[in-house]
Amino acid sequence: MAEQHALITGASRGLGLAIAERLSADGIPVIGVARNSPGKKFPGEFFEADLSSASATEEALTRILAAFPVT
Repeated sequence: MAEQHALITGASRGLGLAIAERLSADGIPVIGVARNSPGKKFPGEFFEADLSSASATEEALTRILAAFPVT
């Protein structure tokens, strides 16, 4: 079975970043998505995308699915 990851939106700051940091500290690999890059090192893989745009969301998901298996 492939390793599972947590996908977190709004992951560049605030609650999203705090969730990513906590899950990563607990040993869960994280994938973050947000409009802007985090101001500090992200604790996993990060994809910049404006999820309010359908085309940007589709592009981001295509890149994520190419890099990580989904089961």
